[in-house]
Order: sequence, then C-alpha cells, then structure tokens
Amino acid sequence: GGASVSGSIDPASTAFPMPAVDTSAAAASNDNNTVGTSSQGNIPLKASDRNFSISGGDTITLDSGTYYFHNVDLSGGATVNINPSSGPVIIYVTGNLSVSGDGKFMNQSGIPANLQILSTGNQLDFFSTEFHGVIIGPNAHFVAGDASSVFGAVMALDVDMSGDAALHYDKALETTNLLPATTSQPFLGG
Repeated sequence: GGASVSGSIDPASTAFPMPAVDTSAAAASNDNNTVGTSSQGNIPLKASDRNFSISGGDTITLDSGTYYFHNVDLSGGATVNINPSSGPVIIYVTGNLSVSGDGKFMNQSGIPANLQILSTGNQLDFFSTEFHGVIIGPNAHFVAGDASSVFGAVMALDVDMSGDAALHYDKALETTNLLPATTSQPFLGG
C-alpha cells in the first residue's frame, strides 16, 4: 500500500502564505475549566502543565469553545468526542500532538471547519485514525500513517504520509476564513 492524496497534485507557482498561530488570546481566556472527567473517571487534562492525555478505550467530550493545551496524546482506542453544537471546537497546542493506536477525535458534525487544531509545536502525528478537521502548524512536522485518513486541510512545515494514509481536502473550507485566501491546496510544506 501507499499514501494518497485525492484530487489533483500540481506544483505551486508561488509560495503559499502560511498563517501564523497566535496563542496569546487562548492563553488568557479559554474553556479548559470545562474539561471534565472521562467516562472511566480519569482527568485527561492536567492543570499543572496543560498536558491532555487519554487512552485505554476511554472517552471524553469537548464542547464548542477554545482550548489551550500543551502536549496532546490520544491512544489505545481513546475517543475525544467533538461537540460543535454552538460553534467550532478550537484546540491550541503549544507542544506536540500524537493520535495513535485507534485513538481519535470524533467530530460529531463531520464538518472539518468545526474542529480546528492550531499548533505552535514541532510534531503532529496521526496513526491509525480518521480525522475530520483543520490542522495548522507552521512549525510542525505532520506525519500520517497506518491507514489514517484526514478529511479537511493540513498546513504544516512539512507533510509525511505513508502506509495507506490519505488526505481528502474539503473544498468547502475555501469559503471560510480559516485558510489564506489564495489557498486551494490540501496541505502546504516548507
């Protein structure tokens, strides 16, 4: 098997603008205090260091709002249900993000614009997962593998896809203000 990108693949004639990720507003005001206890009684968000970790088939729901995490780790069949009932779920990540071992963000709307991960970290790993959302990490290495599927858009320093990973760009994102106006590509690499 091999990784794939749906649609056409054309070299860019000019560099695309990479949006900056500014965490200052999220650092000052966020919805971290609404992150409760998981279905197994665990506390996935550690207030002391803002690390968010869930595993072992555990589940938790993040409702519409803005979250400000350091490292994020989903593994072992864990699920973060994304409930964008009154607006998008926006997750700022200042460290690294890893989704593996059938861990997943379950975007209940299926609309990529309703789940936004904005990263100032260096690594964004997606293995054995399906993701419906927008990922922007201007300093990050984005890696997808083990039959992962991304529906939406990825903008990162570089993109590495292997092992039947697939990226499905959502053209509906072109009508939002999430991506630069000149962007009509599924991902950007440095």
